[in-house]
Amino acid sequence: MEIKFSVEQMEMQPTLLCNLDCAYCYLSSRDKNRRMAPSIAKRVAQWIAEMDSAIEIIWHGGEPLICGLNYFLQLISPFEKLREQGIVHHGIQTNATLINKRWCEFFHSYQFRVGVSLDGPLWANTQRVKRNGEPAFDKTMRGINHLRKANIPFSVICVIGKNSLNKARELYEFFSKIGCMSLGINIEETLGVHIVNSRNDDDVILTFWQELFSCWQKNPVIKMRDFARVLSSLALLGSEVQNKPPALYDIFPSVAWNGDVTLLSPEFLNTSASCYGNFVVGNVLDKNIKSIIKQGENASYVQDFLRGVSRCREECEYFPLCYGGQAGNKFFEYGTTDTTETTFCRNSEKRLVDAILQQLEQSEI
Repeated sequence: MEIKFSVEQMEMQPTLLCNLDCAYCYLSSRDKNRRMAPSIAKRVAQWIAEMDSAIEIIWHGGEPLICGLNYFLQLISPFEKLREQGIVHHGIQTNATLINKRWCEFFHSYQFRVGVSLDGPLWANTQRVKRNGEPAFDKTMRGINHLRKANIPFSVICVIGKNSLNKARELYEFFSKIGCMSLGINIEETLGVHIVNSRNDDDVILTFWQELFSCWQKNPVIKMRDFARVLSSLALLGSEVQNKPPALYDIFPSVAWNGDVTLLSPEFLNTSASCYGNFVVGNVLDKNIKSIIKQGENASYVQDFLRGVSRCREECEYFPLCYGGQAGNKFFEYGTTDTTETTFCRNSEKRLVDAILQQLEQSEI
């Protein structure tokens, strides 16, 4: 199976540092105060200027806002002309604890797409704590209130742990009332330094997705990222397009605070393995990032991933809905990107699809 790579999104890591100490965080160095130099942002902007298509830059750390507003302005300054031309679009993923009126003005002025990390009501956020162990929930909600007052749309990414799997209804009711425009569900997964030691029962996962989908059907006031993706794919099933792999696969380059570049998964930043080294395929201060990506396509972990995707296509009936899964999950679960089914795949792809199909069948009946 031949796949051509595209670059539709890239992640920029403005800092390693985070003001929270979430138990499931994949970063090992989130206590290190290391910031991206503006010269690195400038080099990336120079490369994007040579592109023929638009790209979204997702600023994600660490906690991006901990850099401070004045410093962050230096990082995005090289991209401003590109943004005005419609070539660059900015997105940011934040824990929202540092959002205030000035940050809201900044998001509005530079047209940032804002994503907030929040796991639900207070009881669902036991793993999201400050460095002194205190809950971060109140500060996150205060940041969300600032976004709402400023009429800035925001999405939410929610991590589902064991204590939330039987409370889909409570979760949906909470998120439907806080003003978010969309919600993405991430069932707690093995990534980076975080290891999930026990596997959830497939029936428990299936029931969670069924109840969540049922709640959304009855009150579809927010967009559900995972439902929208699956329903869109299901609507196209049976066409030739869906029976073949996509013509383009987003190679998703990630630029670390020091200019190092990894491909396929931002979780590969600051990671090393005996079989793949440090996953770095180049540094933007040494080479043009376009040539870095081209050379990186031949990296062993990228080629292994493509072999795994080919096997997924041959072996798995769910392939037309997920196109082979995520490289990060494959490596952190199995130590290689050349593999097929993962726990993430079962939890967030297969059981999700099963739940939606069953609920749709019941609705028809």
